[in-house]
Amino acid sequence: MPAAFTLLPGALKGVRAVVGDTARSFARHTHDEFGIGLIDRGAQRSASGRGPVEAWAGDVITVNPGEVHDGAALTPAGRRWRMLYLDVGVLRAWADDMGADGVRLAAEFTQPVLRDARLAAGFRQAFACVTGPTLPEQAPAQAMAAHEALLSLLGARLAFTQR
Repeated sequence: MPAAFTLLPGALKGVRAVVGDTARSFARHTHDEFGIGLIDRGAQRSASGRGPVEAWAGDVITVNPGEVHDGAALTPAGRRWRMLYLDVGVLRAWADDMGADGVRLAAEFTQPVLRDARLAAGFRQAFACVTGPTLPEQAPAQAMAAHEALLSLLGARLAFTQR
Protein backbone atom coordinates (compact mmCIF):
# COMPACT_ATOMS: atom_id res chain seq x y z
CA MET A 1 0.00 0.00 0.00
CA PRO A 2 1.56 3.33 -1.02
CA ALA A 3 1.65 6.26 1.36
CA ALA A 4 -1.38 8.46 0.85
CA PHE A 5 -1.53 11.88 2.45
CA THR A 6 -4.09 14.57 1.86
CA LEU A 7 -3.74 18.17 3.02
CA LEU A 8 -7.22 19.62 3.48
CA PRO A 9 -8.15 23.28 3.27
CA GLY A 10 -8.88 24.77 6.66
CA ALA A 11 -10.96 27.54 8.17
CA LEU A 12 -8.27 28.81 10.54
CA LYS A 13 -4.94 30.43 9.84
CA GLY A 14 -2.09 28.50 11.48
CA VAL A 15 -3.98 25.18 11.55
CA ARG A 16 -3.21 22.44 9.00
CA ALA A 17 -5.47 19.42 8.53
CA VAL A 18 -3.87 16.22 7.19
CA VAL A 19 -5.27 12.76 6.50
CA GLY A 20 -2.85 9.83 6.28
CA ASP A 21 -3.67 6.33 5.08
CA THR A 22 -0.69 3.99 4.75
CA ALA A 23 1.12 0.90 5.95
CA ARG A 24 4.44 2.74 5.57
CA SER A 25 6.80 3.04 8.54
CA PHE A 26 8.28 6.41 9.38
CA ALA A 27 11.76 6.94 10.77
CA ARG A 28 12.27 9.19 13.78
CA HIS A 29 11.43 12.78 12.99
CA THR A 30 9.96 15.93 14.50
CA HIS A 31 7.36 18.56 13.61
CA ASP A 32 7.55 22.28 14.21
CA GLU A 33 3.90 22.38 15.30
CA PHE A 34 1.67 20.89 17.96
CA GLY A 35 -0.30 17.96 16.59
CA ILE A 36 -3.48 16.28 17.74
CA GLY A 37 -5.16 13.53 15.80
CA LEU A 38 -7.29 10.42 15.74
CA ILE A 39 -6.55 6.89 14.52
CA ASP A 40 -9.57 6.08 12.32
CA ARG A 41 -8.57 2.56 11.22
CA GLY A 42 -5.86 0.08 12.15
CA ALA A 43 -3.15 0.67 14.70
CA GLN A 44 0.42 1.89 15.05
CA ARG A 45 3.40 1.60 17.35
CA SER A 46 5.59 4.64 17.82
CA ALA A 47 8.27 6.24 19.90
CA SER A 48 7.25 9.38 21.74
CA GLY A 49 8.71 11.84 24.19
CA ARG A 50 7.17 9.67 26.92
CA GLY A 51 8.49 6.32 25.61
CA PRO A 52 7.07 3.70 23.23
CA VAL A 53 3.30 3.71 22.70
CA GLU A 54 0.62 1.93 20.70
CA ALA A 55 -2.44 3.65 19.30
CA TRP A 56 -5.51 1.83 18.00
CA ALA A 57 -8.60 2.88 16.07
CA GLY A 58 -10.50 5.41 18.19
CA ASP A 59 -7.41 6.63 20.07
CA VAL A 60 -6.44 10.30 20.11
CA ILE A 61 -2.74 10.92 19.43
CA THR A 62 -0.65 14.01 20.22
CA VAL A 63 2.79 15.39 19.54
CA ASN A 64 4.59 18.49 20.79
CA PRO A 65 6.85 20.69 18.67
CA GLY A 66 10.32 19.18 18.45
CA GLU A 67 9.22 15.88 20.03
CA VAL A 68 11.05 12.98 18.38
CA HIS A 69 8.68 10.25 17.25
CA ASP A 70 8.30 7.59 14.57
CA GLY A 71 5.52 5.27 13.48
CA ALA A 72 4.93 1.75 12.19
CA ALA A 73 1.64 0.05 11.33
CA LEU A 74 0.70 -2.89 13.54
CA THR A 75 -1.36 -4.58 10.81
CA PRO A 76 -0.57 -5.35 7.15
CA ALA A 77 -3.52 -3.18 6.09
CA GLY A 78 -1.86 -0.15 7.70
CA ARG A 79 -3.70 2.61 9.44
CA ARG A 80 -5.68 5.73 8.65
CA TRP A 81 -5.44 8.82 10.81
CA ARG A 82 -6.39 12.47 10.80
CA MET A 83 -4.23 15.21 12.31
CA LEU A 84 -4.60 18.87 13.10
CA TYR A 85 -1.22 20.62 13.23
CA LEU A 86 -1.28 23.92 15.09
CA ASP A 87 1.36 26.56 14.62
CA VAL A 88 3.27 27.27 17.84
CA GLY A 89 2.43 30.97 17.56
CA VAL A 90 -1.31 30.20 17.46
CA LEU A 91 -1.16 28.13 20.64
CA ARG A 92 1.14 30.64 22.32
CA ALA A 93 -1.38 33.41 21.62
CA TRP A 94 -4.24 31.29 22.98
CA ALA A 95 -2.21 30.41 26.09
CA ASP A 96 -1.33 34.08 26.62
CA ASP A 97 -5.03 34.96 26.36
CA MET A 98 -5.73 32.46 29.16
CA GLY A 99 -3.05 33.86 31.48
CA ALA A 100 -4.21 36.28 34.15
CA ASP A 101 -2.43 39.41 35.40
CA GLY A 102 0.29 39.19 32.76
CA VAL A 103 1.24 35.60 33.65
CA ARG A 104 2.58 33.97 30.50
CA LEU A 105 1.72 30.33 29.98
CA ALA A 106 3.44 27.55 28.07
CA ALA A 107 1.42 24.67 26.59
CA GLU A 108 2.33 20.99 26.29
CA PHE A 109 0.59 17.71 25.51
CA THR A 110 1.53 15.33 28.32
CA GLN A 111 0.05 12.11 26.91
CA PRO A 112 0.94 10.83 23.42
CA VAL A 113 -2.05 8.44 23.28
CA LEU A 114 -5.45 8.91 24.90
CA ARG A 115 -8.21 6.31 24.95
CA ASP A 116 -11.18 8.54 25.60
CA ALA A 117 -14.39 8.30 23.54
CA ARG A 118 -15.53 11.83 24.51
CA LEU A 119 -12.19 13.31 23.51
CA ALA A 120 -12.32 11.39 20.20
CA ALA A 121 -15.80 12.83 19.58
CA GLY A 122 -14.44 16.31 20.37
CA PHE A 123 -11.64 15.76 17.86
CA ARG A 124 -14.13 14.65 15.18
CA GLN A 125 -16.16 17.81 15.80
CA ALA A 126 -13.11 20.09 15.70
CA PHE A 127 -11.78 18.42 12.54
CA ALA A 128 -15.16 18.77 10.83
CA CYS A 129 -15.36 22.45 11.81
CA VAL A 130 -11.83 23.16 10.61
CA THR A 131 -12.20 21.32 7.28
CA GLY A 132 -15.90 21.57 6.46
CA PRO A 133 -16.95 23.09 3.14
CA THR A 134 -18.04 26.67 3.37
CA LEU A 135 -19.45 29.39 1.17
CA PRO A 136 -17.71 32.78 1.34
CA GLU A 137 -20.55 34.29 3.37
CA GLN A 138 -20.27 31.42 5.88
CA ALA A 139 -16.49 31.76 6.39
CA PRO A 140 -16.59 34.01 9.49
CA ALA A 141 -19.12 31.77 11.27
CA GLN A 142 -17.20 28.62 10.31
CA ALA A 143 -13.94 30.12 11.56
CA MET A 144 -15.61 30.99 14.88
CA ALA A 145 -17.07 27.48 15.21
CA ALA A 146 -13.67 25.94 14.38
CA HIS A 147 -11.93 28.18 16.91
CA GLU A 148 -14.41 27.26 19.65
CA ALA A 149 -14.24 23.52 18.87
CA LEU A 150 -10.43 23.60 18.94
CA LEU A 151 -10.32 25.52 22.21
CA SER A 152 -12.70 23.02 23.77
CA LEU A 153 -10.64 20.08 22.50
CA LEU A 154 -7.26 21.52 23.45
CA GLY A 155 -8.33 22.97 26.79
CA ALA A 156 -9.09 19.47 27.98
CA ARG A 157 -5.74 17.98 26.90
CA LEU A 158 -3.05 20.64 27.08
CA ALA A 159 -1.13 21.24 30.29
CA PHE A 160 -0.35 24.90 30.93
CA THR A 161 2.58 26.04 33.05
CA GLN A 162 4.06 29.44 33.79
CA ARG A 163 6.98 30.36 31.60
